[in-house]
Amino acid sequence: AKPDVKGKVGVKNFRFGDVVTDIIADGNKCFVVSNGEYALEINGKEYKIEKGEQEFTV
Repeated sequence: AKPDVKGKVGVKNFRFGDVVTDIIADGNKCFVVSNGEYALEINGKEYKIEKGEQEFTV
C-alpha cells in the first residue's frame, strides 16, 4: 500500500534476483529506476516496470 506521508518515501538499490531498483513515492507520483523488468503492485493495481526510468501516478 502507498504510505500516507508528506514528502518522498521509498527504497534505493533494492535487490531481488538480478534486479536492482529504486522506488520512490512523492504524493501520488511514483518514480522507478530499474535494471530489469518486474511487476509492481500498489493498492491492488499492477504496474509493469521496465528497464530504465519510469514515472506514473498512483
